[in-house]
Amino acid sequence: MGAVNPSATRRVALCFDERGNPQFHSTLSPEDFCQRALCVAPPRHVIPIVFVPGIMGSNLRSLDKKDEQNVPAWRPPNGLWEKIREVCKRATQSPTERQLQLH
Repeated sequence: MGAVNPSATRRVALCFDERGNPQFHSTLSPEDFCQRALCVAPPRHVIPIVFVPGIMGSNLRSLDKKDEQNVPAWRPPNGLWEKIREVCKRATQSPTERQLQLH
């Protein structure tokens, strides 16, 4: 048997046990066979990403009962002063007012 590159790696197949836990099965080899085994485990946690149509790319609008025109309920601030103004505006609102405006 020829010499094996010491930095060579072989990928070990991933399988799952009866409870869904990842497992890797490999066989023993002689000590002079210095090839590494690479076990790539799946991530433990999945982070969900929720896409809500109408929010990601457009401004939220609400129907004002007084004059029945569409008015912006929330528009993302672009500049520093707009961000500060939005924070001050939201800080003076109660949670109930914010919920009713964004509902």
